Amino acid sequence: MAARTWSGSCAWRNLIYKSDVTGLPVEVLRDELKAEKTLEDRMRELNALTRFRNIRLAASSNAVGLISGLLVSPRFLASRTLTEAALAQMESKLESASGLDSSSVLSIATPFADPNFGSGLARAESVNPALFNRDTVKSLLDSNVLSTIDKLGTSVQDSDRLLSITNEVIGVASGNDPQKDVLLRVVDSATTVLNSRNALAQPAVGEVALASLENVTKLDAAQATNTVSTLENPTLGSGLARLAQVDLGIKDTQVVKDLAAAGALADLDKIGSTVTDETQLKTITSEVLDLARGTDPAKTTKIGDLLNTHLKGISK
Repeated sequence: MAARTWSGSCAWRNLIYKSDVTGLPVEVLRDELKAEKTLEDRMRELNALTRFRNIRLAASSNAVGLISGLLVSPRFLASRTLTEAALAQMESKLESASGLDSSSVLSIATPFADPNFGSGLARAESVNPALFNRDTVKSLLDSNVLSTIDKLGTSVQDSDRLLSITNEVIGVASGNDPQKDVLLRVVDSATTVLNSRNALAQPAVGEVALASLENVTKLDAAQATNTVSTLENPTLGSGLARLAQVDLGIKDTQVVKDLAAAGALADLDKIGSTVTDETQLKTITSEVLDLARGTDPAKTTKIGDLLNTHLKGISK
């Protein structure tokens, strides 16, 4: 059959595919010798040459071409973490099978088919070298948060915060906390919010998600459950939007960060959605913003106490 180039969102754009009688793709690398040298050099650089060679020895001839094409593609060459993830999954396949065939390699490659996947990982590992660790990558894969790290790498603009957040996610994924499942749900929900249109339209909503991610390992089971409930509330941000109509100060970047540090944004959102009396809402907003703008070293605690008092009043 005539050869055709698969140029869409595949992870190995430098391959030419043609169908054989079995229907499986047969791969031919362009510039094979150059590609093979690049790949061997890369594996040597990553201290993974022996592992790579062992994987190829266990692979069918068709699978060998797929493996090479996958690992020599630009996104894998740009991310050590992504390369380690692919190697780890191939080794995992070999633990329960005598070899790797084309379908096995394709099943590993499928999650990487999104053309945007990998750029966030590359940035995250440049900020946090701890990501490129064999045990860490395995934990991220086992906890199904590798794609989450990729999303965070593109959405968290501040490098210091990205370092802090990736360490928090690694801590959850690598730990044996009895509430690990709900903590992972916090990570997933917060990442979803952070990448939502709502967060783009309202930076304060993004800060709610960021604050959750920066403190996820410190949450107990009840706090984590409440955080998930807040993050997954379809009306998240509506109260903050109403507060912004009362006082534009709620949109000030530094004020928002101070309120996030105090863990106050979610409570303010609830107050903004619950308090119907306009005068009362203006009073609460003014009190909170005055504290947030101030220099009192205890303002974080005072903001929390103030909001707790108002929330108790609302619940009565």
